Amino acid sequence: MRVGALDVSILVDAEGSFATLAEAFPVLSSNDEWRLPVNAVLIRGAGTTLLVDTGLGPEPRAFMPDGGARLLEELASAGTIVGHFHGPERFTWSGDGFAWPSLAEEREAAVE
Repeated sequence: MRVGALDVSILVDAEGSFATLAEAFPVLSSNDEWRLPVNAVLIRGAGTTLLVDTGLGPEPRAFMPDGGARLLEELASAGTIVGHFHGPERFTWSGDGFAWPSLAEEREAAVE
């Protein structure tokens, strides 16, 4: 979608549950799962690309273990190459031990 001069894309990383509706909202008596999407937002404009949020991280993980992990595929389908984020060459998801490929590794993969 366009917002002024910006292109804004909602990327779905995962969807899952960690509570029932009654656990999340005590006024409800439903034992149905409270299903939540976990999204990231990709904003492009004026030669800049910004990724807001990095989702839940890769599987396996303790939180929402069956929710999926689609952010990398969503970024690829949006034509975005993941490069340098935080630290010298890596970005780590919330201590789960996953590291994005380094920029050098991505360049090597792109050449192959």
